[in-house]
Amino acid sequence: MKDSRTFIDASTIIALASIGELNFLKKIFEEINITPHVRSEILVENYPETNRISEAIGEWMKVIEINENNLKKYEKHGLGKGESSIIDIARKDDRLVLDDPVARNVAKVNGLNFTGLIGLIVEASHAGLISSERGKKILDKLSSSDFRMTSELYNWAIKRL
Repeated sequence: MKDSRTFIDASTIIALASIGELNFLKKIFEEINITPHVRSEILVENYPETNRISEAIGEWMKVIEINENNLKKYEKHGLGKGESSIIDIARKDDRLVLDDPVARNVAKVNGLNFTGLIGLIVEASHAGLISSERGKKILDKLSSSDFRMTSELYNWAIKRL
């Protein structure tokens, strides 16, 4: 059996980079995988986080090539190409970090393991990879940013940290 891989969607990478916490992913996973579509979504010019993300690609973010023809089957679900590409390339033993509700449903139907960014922060704290205080700091930064998070989700995470 091949080693499991971790695939991260664009919204997670952008959210963490925009609050200066991109290295959180590096601390949790030695290497993460993205697809060319995710890469094009996260390397948008004129954003401050673009430079940080560019430096990570090739260092600890690995771009995995995909078969473009396989993405057509996800169009009916309304998924973006980034989410479609990581769902398509993922194996049953891989791990996905997805925040889009539709993408999560498609991943679930396909029997894939996934979590969202907030769940990942809580899991990292429980595993001793980050302190509870660091987890709360990241959550607070995310809640003050453009990252979409309900107050219920925030409160859920704070209770578990």
